[in-house]
Amino acid sequence: MNKNKNNPDTEHILQLVGKFEPQSVRVMSVEEYEAECEAECDTKIPVPVPTPKPGRPKIVDSWILVAEEILERDFCEEPIDRSTKDCWVIGLRAKIDPASKAALIKLKRIKPVAWGKKDKAVGKLLPRRKRNQ
Repeated sequence: MNKNKNNPDTEHILQLVGKFEPQSVRVMSVEEYEAECEAECDTKIPVPVPTPKPGRPKIVDSWILVAEEILERDFCEEPIDRSTKDCWVIGLRAKIDPASKAALIKLKRIKPVAWGKKDKAVGKLLPRRKRNQ
């Protein structure tokens, strides 16, 4: 700073400096600052507790579960009727994941089974013999 006494701005600044008695400032780390605050104020700075992120479900869409069941299912042991097949095809055709696409291809190859007298008596579709392919 230029200490020219003839400059009125310099004189004003020097008067202000004299009033505030400037001291050298040192840079503190966060830990030092917290320790000094705790010592002066006799309080503790709260430690932020990280909140755990809620666990997202692995599979969100129920149609993915249906697709996986279709891929694992043996349709000779557990046959399906036409309405069930049509329902699954409608639900899966809008999905873009690989499991749904593979299940849709498998469903299109499956021939649905008509309910017979034995099936109606039992209340479910009974296993069918495997076809020779």
